[in-house]
Amino acid sequence: MIYNGHGGNTVSVKNAVQKINQTTSATAVLLNDLKPSATDAVQESPDIDWHAGVGETSLMLYLAPPLVDMSRAEKPTLTLPEIARKAQAGIKSEPNLGLVVDANLFRPVDTAKRASSREMSATGVFTSGDPRNATARQGKNETDQFLQMAVKFIEAWKSVSR
Repeated sequence: MIYNGHGGNTVSVKNAVQKINQTTSATAVLLNDLKPSATDAVQESPDIDWHAGVGETSLMLYLAPPLVDMSRAEKPTLTLPEIARKAQAGIKSEPNLGLVVDANLFRPVDTAKRASSREMSATGVFTSGDPRNATARQGKNETDQFLQMAVKFIEAWKSVSR
């Protein structure tokens, strides 16, 4: 089991999981791909909540509060490329539009997608929410939910591996 702690590494980590599964007798899975069951409560979050957003700030307030300076937190102004903005708005009715969003964000300046980090956020914060609303309690709840999901998955995997 592999857990990827940085979204920018997703492609590399998925490639490593694939290589393990294609070239060894081991079975590798990416814990980031766990999906909550229908009975697991999913906490509401802003439509866009990535780098230093409400979720990540809440997580850090829970795990490492001395590293968080909330006096510097501010709601960012995001400037997403038009296609990404339109696709993001349509995700609730068609979740697969997330593929279009992902393909058009955090891309180099020379792609002309207007999707580099600096073109989209002056502060480096990527959320449609307000990081000042982050709480350690939310970070704990999200951590506990993920850990419960992981334990449930591990137990299920063990039962089918016997």
